[in-house]
Amino acid sequence: MNALLAGTALLLICSAFAAPTEECTRGFIDTYPASENEDLVEDMERDLEFHVDDSDEMTTFAAKHDGKHEVFVKVDKKGNGENLFFKYELRGAVDGPFEKIDEQEFTKYEQCELRKTIYEPVEDSN
Repeated sequence: MNALLAGTALLLICSAFAAPTEECTRGFIDTYPASENEDLVEDMERDLEFHVDDSDEMTTFAAKHDGKHEVFVKVDKKGNGENLFFKYELRGAVDGPFEKIDEQEFTKYEQCELRKTIYEPVEDSN
């Protein structure tokens, strides 16, 4: 009984200090052959040292969550090796570095609420 009370108290303390999670939204999910995005393929090969064939399939989407705006990417090796999952943060003129993630994290953000556009509108200076 004491263990149950201690566990409940610990749970209440932890939840009181936990940071609130913001709403998670994402843009459309796009799937295409790797040959259609040569710039991204070159970046992956340079930064992640991961070889991508033209026949590999890429799935991408952008998501906003916890104050971040990130692009999630899956490279499907079509049975020729291990799939790659990674993300990078959109930071204006220079995007953040690539970060390898697991399939579970990719799937988590793939489930975010769909918004037709998640990009902030650009205000006209006129």
